[in-house]
Amino acid sequence: EYTLAEDFYLRILSWREQLAYIWHDLGYLYYIINRLTESFNCLARAINLEENQALYHYTMAMVLEKQSRLDIALSAYQKAIDLKDNFLDAYNKLGNLFYKLGQLESAEKFYQQGINKQGDFYPFYINLGNVYLVKQAWTEAKNAYKTAQQLAGDRGEISQNLSLWEILQADQKRANLYSGDYFYQRKIYQLALNYYQKLLAIKIEESNFYLNCAHCYLILKEEKQALEVYKKGIAYHPENIDLHLRLIWLLQNNYPIEVAIQATKSALEYLPDHLSLKLELMRLMPIVYTTQADIMQYRSNYEKQLDNILSNLDLTTTNQQQDAWKSIGLRTNFYLQYQAKNDLELQKKYGELVCKIASVNFPNWVKNLTMPTGKIRLGYISAHLRHHTVAKLFQGWLQWRNREQFEIYCYGIDINNTWDNFTKQYQEQSDYFYQFDNLVNIGRIAQHILDNQLHILVYLDIGMDARTTQLAALRLAPVQCVTWGHPITSGLPTLDYFISSELMEPTEGDNHYSEKLIRLSNLGIAYAKPSLPPQRKTRLEMGLAEDKIIYLNCQSLFKYLPENDDIFPRIARQVPHSHFIFICHRSEFVTHCFQSRLSQAFDKYGLNWQDYGVMMPQLEQNDYFQLNLLADIYLDNLSWSGGNTTLEA
Repeated sequence: EYTLAEDFYLRILSWREQLAYIWHDLGYLYYIINRLTESFNCLARAINLEENQALYHYTMAMVLEKQSRLDIALSAYQKAIDLKDNFLDAYNKLGNLFYKLGQLESAEKFYQQGINKQGDFYPFYINLGNVYLVKQAWTEAKNAYKTAQQLAGDRGEISQNLSLWEILQADQKRANLYSGDYFYQRKIYQLALNYYQKLLAIKIEESNFYLNCAHCYLILKEEKQALEVYKKGIAYHPENIDLHLRLIWLLQNNYPIEVAIQATKSALEYLPDHLSLKLELMRLMPIVYTTQADIMQYRSNYEKQLDNILSNLDLTTTNQQQDAWKSIGLRTNFYLQYQAKNDLELQKKYGELVCKIASVNFPNWVKNLTMPTGKIRLGYISAHLRHHTVAKLFQGWLQWRNREQFEIYCYGIDINNTWDNFTKQYQEQSDYFYQFDNLVNIGRIAQHILDNQLHILVYLDIGMDARTTQLAALRLAPVQCVTWGHPITSGLPTLDYFISSELMEPTEGDNHYSEKLIRLSNLGIAYAKPSLPPQRKTRLEMGLAEDKIIYLNCQSLFKYLPENDDIFPRIARQVPHSHFIFICHRSEFVTHCFQSRLSQAFDKYGLNWQDYGVMMPQLEQNDYFQLNLLADIYLDNLSWSGGNTTLEA
């Protein structure tokens, strides 16, 4: 009876608020029912009152682990052990957390330390066996499981682990797959690859092997090897849609766009009815255009393919409905928006497609909602509540809100479940904060938001994350807004208002939005001044020429269009000692395409691009600020202006 228990705890604390153990127990209750922010606050209060209670630190560690704040959780478990030398559960949990992180040696160390404290605690032996299983130390794994069995009897978990041991130790192929998958799931890609590479010479029945192995190569920037793995996987599993899609995305990023288009057409021969492939054929565009004429060609293809999809969309069966829903949750029309055109009509057409698919999958979640009563419950949702432009731009909205008027709900839907200082700020400045990773399906997220009975839901960005687009096609609050984290109309009829600023919008700005445009005063945001690095670097330390006038151009390369290339050589003719700094794309191919285009532009003016152009690698935050401090002039882009980068500059 959690509500009743909470009521009693709060009543006791209203009489005697210095009772640390009541704060702890209330914090544990909140942990059980997943109200983690409140749990953290109660436990912090308990620890502040009685710092030397091992149990308080142990419970705090469990909360931190659930919040994915794993480094701090490790410290909290260690503190519990420091305070209580024989705290068996703390040794076990600490070992489990190291196992979860892929640090097998540390996990083994704490399980062994726990055994030294009390040798008949059977969970130590199960978990130790799991470590040995990954390491393929067969004798040690069997002995550990058998010891657990002697101590605990014939428990299901132990029997299952022994059965798995029998399978793996008898089949080296499956053992390598098991160990590789363990490290892959923990994002330790080189160790995963060490096991996966042993399997590439043979056919593997599990198609996920090829997806995971190729992804390891991509993370390690070995694109050619990834390409070969995808091709091999498709040869063995031509019906696997994910293999085709990953191959297409790899080709778009690293090869001429025609190669990706041809791969999509080939995939459609195997899977002619798959909507995700038809969407790819529609979306595929060069990341960097060669000529201005290319833009209209790919824009025309986009509209033609979209019209074809809308005309032939069949959502008769449940399978068709579910496949279509999954397909629109894979990618967005991200590159369409960087063509310096009015995208309103194309976005509305795409919005029509998304809403049609949403309405057959969730017919009860597309209806208008009645405005609830009470204090205004305002929700913010984004996949970028971390070190990202979107988080930087809108954090001030939470920090400086009227706390008497608004109750803030925040929903992070980053598929990687990233947690950093920005995430922490959003959590601290929300009344209720929820984080949903890629294991949580859209239906559960939508139901959670509906249960909160918001008055207003604000999407901080739509167009960069496909799950955000899916949610925005549903009616989860009576008033739904989008703002300019990605400054393009959503095209969705479920969005009521586009929140922008008077300094950003031209007079005819309303003509670019399907939503009602709201121009907030000035910039419309409360933007925090960046903290500059205390130690300043010299140009020499950053690899920059001392005697040049440095122009910083730090937008993503796909924002620069061919029609504006002549600006740089025209400046160079008038400022002979100029250097133009650009930031490399993560793909060497894309960077090379951009450099080739600028080289041609400089050639037309009788200049050599190499004498003026500097391509800088992508930089960490502090070095990026150093670059801003060292440059003379910041050049904003013409067709797609900088947002956060311009404000920082």
